[in-house]
Amino acid sequence: MITCTLSIEVRPGSEERAIDTLSRIERGTRGDAGLIQFIWLRDEADPRRFLLFEQWATQADLDAHLAKDPSLWQQFEPALAGPAVAGRYHPVAQLTQPPRDDEVRDFARDWFDRLSRHEPVERLLPLLSDHDLEMVFPDATMTNEDEFRGWYRTVGEQFADQSHDLESIQVRPVPASADVTCDVVVVWRARQTADDQRIAARARQSWRLSRSPRTGGPVIVSYRVLALDDLAVPA
Repeated sequence: MITCTLSIEVRPGSEERAIDTLSRIERGTRGDAGLIQFIWLRDEADPRRFLLFEQWATQADLDAHLAKDPSLWQQFEPALAGPAVAGRYHPVAQLTQPPRDDEVRDFARDWFDRLSRHEPVERLLPLLSDHDLEMVFPDATMTNEDEFRGWYRTVGEQFADQSHDLESIQVRPVPASADVTCDVVVVWRARQTADDQRIAARARQSWRLSRSPRTGGPVIVSYRVLALDDLAVPA
């Protein structure tokens, strides 16, 4: 579940316009897929301040909502007294719970998708724990962000056209802990930049994930490549 807020202040004399516009936006959102809650609130102490509280089932649902026609909001923006202030929140109780199986599977798919696209390293760092990190690959062992940055840069130089196809993932709770361990099997394909040779391998991995107190989502604490079995590449 995604929980967000948006705080705004309108210019003097724009209060009635705000009530009309925000009510129309709220009514137009009620049928959106994945909507749990969407309500604009007015500050009792300051009638020029408004707060949006919204909850969505998934990030994809929120993204679809944000992709709708923005013209009504754009027409209203000149009435704002300053920039809107956005926030995202996570249930406090959830932060002490192990990642759920569905969260882990979504996390793994997202992780491998980012690797396949070789996204900027800043897009991967939030998926790594900021303490007690250990990542063991055939060519390197990493225990902090700087070491991961160096490894990731080298991989980008050595390989192109990468793909990661997740074959299986099994999730198990860690006793007396809010962590989970995962047995992961992924097929990796790439082209070596040095000689344009195409390669493929099945990687068997072991992960340990915890829940980030900052983002509320899973993060990698331990990541070990246990075996890398070469696969035949079609001619």
